[in-house]
Amino acid sequence: MRYKAAALALLLSLGACAADPPSAAHRAVPTPSAVRPVLCRATEVRCADVLVPEAAGRISYAVVPGTKPGRGLILVEMGGPGVRALQQPDRDSLGLPPALAADDVLLISEPWVDRPVPAGCGAALREFGMGVSRNRPAPGSLLSRCSPATWTRASYVAALDGILRHEGRSLTGIVGQSFGALPANAAAVTHPGAWLILNAPVAPATTPGTAVLGERVAALHAALDRSYARACVRLGLDCGDSGARMVGAAVRRASGTAAGTAAGDIGLAALGSSYDLRTNERWLWSTLSRFPALDEGTGLQLGRMADQILQRYGGREIALDMAAFVAGTCLSYGGWDPQARVPDGAPETLLVHVADQCEGRRAAASGWDTGTTPIRRGATCVLGNALDPVTPGVWAARWRKVLSRSTFTAYRFDGHASLATAAKLAGRSACGPLAPAIP
Repeated sequence: MRYKAAALALLLSLGACAADPPSAAHRAVPTPSAVRPVLCRATEVRCADVLVPEAAGRISYAVVPGTKPGRGLILVEMGGPGVRALQQPDRDSLGLPPALAADDVLLISEPWVDRPVPAGCGAALREFGMGVSRNRPAPGSLLSRCSPATWTRASYVAALDGILRHEGRSLTGIVGQSFGALPANAAAVTHPGAWLILNAPVAPATTPGTAVLGERVAALHAALDRSYARACVRLGLDCGDSGARMVGAAVRRASGTAAGTAAGDIGLAALGSSYDLRTNERWLWSTLSRFPALDEGTGLQLGRMADQILQRYGGREIALDMAAFVAGTCLSYGGWDPQARVPDGAPETLLVHVADQCEGRRAAASGWDTGTTPIRRGATCVLGNALDPVTPGVWAARWRKVLSRSTFTAYRFDGHASLATAAKLAGRSACGPLAPAIP
């Protein structure tokens, strides 16, 4: 059976990975890459790095040519935190619409990618992973021992300015996908003449962290319930049930069996499936309804989906990307209150455990807070997905208020859509940069 798997970097990022057979599922990368990034192996891609004192080191980046190289330069922030931007296989993987094909694309690595692995991260990440799988919280324990370098608004703006000076170019446009909305907005403040597009954005920096978590969990539950209601008839399941209760029932059966899949993996697989429910829902509900009576291949699929969302490899190891995700999430918002516990195997377990690590930032300000956003000269567009289980549509509506003179386009997609998908679903958008290019 084929299924669509979601990588950890996509928790707040572009969307789920391409559908692959289980044997081809992507694996976590355990350490910062010591070899040339995938994207930089293409001869037409320009890769370099600049020294950024504000980021305490060098920052790597890539310029990917468009169909008319040198015509314009678009900064693309594709999500994260915890994304290895230069490990994309090609430009198509960025999920950009044809209207943006002509211009070159600038991708910037997060600071941790170009740094040695902090001492103590291996053990701290293993303990965090086990804590998520077993739903045993340890507030603050990960970041006190493993805190990879992450962006702040000041360090990001300094890096971008250094890169543009090094390239001798200016920005034509800026794309912020999902979490990329925060760095994209920071760039837009200092480059007001460039156009700006935010698609399926995370919450603005002024949103309290506890509210971010609560709104995300509510959207996730609603999406799983909608998915189950669609799938129950064709799968012969009880349509009087709900998605949340189906997950809970599978977890209870897992707790009473010696099956090789931990109860925590069920919730992680449900979370991973949510990134593209239309593709994943048949696999998800047929698997959970039969658990633990699964054939070997389906059991392995469930484990691989959980591995990907937790960035787990080799049984217990957790990739540094997860620590970067946690650190970046905590820094991006203030107002993190202590979290209530959730049932074992709940789809939101990972999200709650991430929020646990943010304790201590209860009164802190966001690292992305730009204060008053100035009026922009370039076109400013916000696209929001009313059904998004990853970045709820209410967040896009909030950005509409933050960004003066912006156009807002709503669309509906059961999952977390790329900008290319959003542009198709939005139809005739009022967003000028998304209008078909003139040959």
